[in-house]
Amino acid sequence: MIRTYALDNTQPAPSVSDYADFGVTGIDANNLAEINAQVDSQSLTSVASIQTLIDSLTVIQNYA
Repeated sequence: MIRTYALDNTQPAPSVSDYADFGVTGIDANNLAEINAQVDSQSLTSVASIQTLIDSLTVIQNYA
């Protein structure tokens, strides 16, 4: 589902549980929309690339 959404944003957006099933951690209701926007705009399709994004956003949010 995540890969499909990353390649075609007319598909349903992934949920928190979709990311968890994919093996990605650190996503919750507070950052889901931002993560989905980044996955779509950057066409992120691997666990590593998505996890790097989430880790980076978490650092930024914690710093702000």
